[in-house]
Amino acid sequence: MRWNRVFALVKKDVLLEWRQPFQSLSMALYLVSTVYVIYLVFNAIIRPDVWVALFWISYLFGAMIISAKSFQRESGGRYFFFYTLCSPLELMVAKLIFNGAIFFLLALLNWFLYALFLGNPLENSGVFLLLCFFAGLSFSGVLTLINGISVKVKNHPALSAILGFPLMLPIIMVLLAGSAHALVGMPWVETRSYVIALGGLAVTTSLLSVILFPFLWKE
Repeated sequence: MRWNRVFALVKKDVLLEWRQPFQSLSMALYLVSTVYVIYLVFNAIIRPDVWVALFWISYLFGAMIISAKSFQRESGGRYFFFYTLCSPLELMVAKLIFNGAIFFLLALLNWFLYALFLGNPLENSGVFLLLCFFAGLSFSGVLTLINGISVKVKNHPALSAILGFPLMLPIIMVLLAGSAHALVGMPWVETRSYVIALGGLAVTTSLLSVILFPFLWKE
């Protein structure tokens, strides 16, 4: 694997997203609309545990919407061009880096909107920031591979949900448990196990995507 090719592929996705920001703008509009509706329903008075639950629900659906376009630019006739241009390992690593960064930015935007409309009940924001970072990597590992499979089967709309939610369930459970500790300001000694577990899930999902994608690439 050549890292210069990986970074070239990441740069390509960044430039295309910059020139055609429709997906990013629609996602920002989705988050603003979702948080504003929650604000109207709860009148800015919301229990901290409900705040955390709604935060990860809106983030999860936002990540699934973004990931649906992961391999759209490499589909059709362009697939054969990329087949000769780079290896499947390089393409998958580039997609994982790009999607991981996008998912992390999505979490930060979601956090900003929730804090703006509903306040910030978190006592330990540093731990929550780490959870957002590893959540981006974990969801990137799962959703990028699933949407690579979805493109191969003509973008069947139900496939991402059917395969994605069972695989993301362990990630969601760790996120909720870790967020509960960040909510009440538990010391690092008691919360680091959740951060380490989420980091382990991020590494595991990314490795599995890198290992399995070449078999999908050959089909």
